[in-house]
Amino acid sequence: MSDRMFVVRSWAQRKIGMSQPQDFGEGIVSEQYGLILDALAQRPRARLLEVGCGTGVNLDRISRRFPEAALTGLEIHEGDASQARELLGARGRVVVGDAVSMPFADAEFDFVILPHVIEHVRNPNAILREIRRVLAPEGLLQVNTPNWMRTWNLLLSQIPFMQPRLRWERRPGETDEEFRGHLREYVDAGLRATITEAGYTVIRSRGVRPRMFFGGGPSWVIFNSAKVALSRVFSLLGNDTSDDLAMLARPSRDAARPG
Repeated sequence: MSDRMFVVRSWAQRKIGMSQPQDFGEGIVSEQYGLILDALAQRPRARLLEVGCGTGVNLDRISRRFPEAALTGLEIHEGDASQARELLGARGRVVVGDAVSMPFADAEFDFVILPHVIEHVRNPNAILREIRRVLAPEGLLQVNTPNWMRTWNLLLSQIPFMQPRLRWERRPGETDEEFRGHLREYVDAGLRATITEAGYTVIRSRGVRPRMFFGGGPSWVIFNSAKVALSRVFSLLGNDTSDDLAMLARPSRDAARPG
């Protein structure tokens, strides 16, 4: 089965029924995608591809900030792609396709974003190499990946007989086609190694640590407050507690270009 790009629901919503505030994450969008947005500010007419664009929300935000950019989204699900086309209109194109075999020419894009996809796919190297094919030799790739369970897993690691948990694990009887959860979750060193092995040089990275949100119900506030407190403790002990990692990379000059 080919790799799939998926939209993820909240672990908290699925596992314990908490309702997150509606603006959860809105305040850190610029922080999450800031590495590539900074580059785009220097080249506002650049050709940008988002791999796994979903319903087009990120491209919509980018197009409003950089109206001259040539924006393209790749999405494997026709339903999501249709919504993205409706949202973007003439401000961008949306193509249905698989990230391991993209319907684009070599070196077609100046910038590529891979947002919250790499944790879902069975062969990250194949997707990263295919991105390198469609990325210009001097182009830039930003990879984002969440690790919402990182702080809790650091706590579990201190408790005998407890095992780390993925944000969204497979349910009993759930098939490969039905499962849309995480196959792996990354810390800084692991993500850096994965990107480097695919023929890139990481030039910048950024982690978004847990922070307080006071919207939503009391259960959410209590749950999130405990996580923020634990995150600060583990961070003081030298642990990476990022909820979301972003890395900016360029194709390595000495790596063979995929053909």
